[in-house]
Amino acid sequence: MRRALAAAAALLPGIDVDGPRVRLGLAWAAIAVLAILLGPVTTSLVFAAVTLGAAGQACRSWRRQSRRPCRPVAVIGAFACALAGGVGPVAVVAVAAGTAVAAVAATQRRWGGREGDARLTIAIGVLVGVGAASPAVIRDRLGVVAALSFLAWILTIDASMFIVGSGASNRWEGIVAGAASAGAIAIAVAAVLVPPFRGVSPWLLGAVAAMGVPAGTMAATMLVGRDEAPVPALRRLDAYLVVGPVWAVVGRLLLDVV
Repeated sequence: MRRALAAAAALLPGIDVDGPRVRLGLAWAAIAVLAILLGPVTTSLVFAAVTLGAAGQACRSWRRQSRRPCRPVAVIGAFACALAGGVGPVAVVAVAAGTAVAAVAATQRRWGGREGDARLTIAIGVLVGVGAASPAVIRDRLGVVAALSFLAWILTIDASMFIVGSGASNRWEGIVAGAASAGAIAIAVAAVLVPPFRGVSPWLLGAVAAMGVPAGTMAATMLVGRDEAPVPALRRLDAYLVVGPVWAVVGRLLLDVV
């Protein structure tokens, strides 16, 4: 058990406090909130723009490795998945499936003298793309209140992990801080936002967020070919990679939506 926890914690990236990290985080939060208020299409456009950089940076990190993704398929697939979020979940699934098929077909030939890795191409294109599509899907299918609540959970957990983790001796302390902040948001949601939240839904969705955000951060680390590779756009989206699709499905089952 201890080894498993240590291995999981090793996938959490080191926290870089140099530069205007807080200001950039606040700017991103303001842009994301405004996009959600304007609608699912605007939300998909904003997240798709970041997805281009995220997928491109992930692909570039494998440039000097023996295996590497097919960059055009991964980047275009991720971007298309994120855009499809403004249309709906069926469109996202269709684009993700098309990306997987294109990855298998494209990696049969050699890129730059080396054969592309289909699984790595699919992982980057689909995981990043579907994660980035989730805020638009939630905004479209569950409504603005649910989407803003989802965003509040993600941003608060992410900020807690950053603030506490930057000064902690153990990486898991940031995860604990994120879980505590998720509980605080759940209390506020349960007290005020009824409907669409009802019964245990704030607590279950808060738990999904508390577990999913660090899981997404770990998943993003596995998409990077070099530990020291600069991937700021990917790190801006990593919190959404796992929790986004899961939260959208669980929210659809639990919330009072038409």
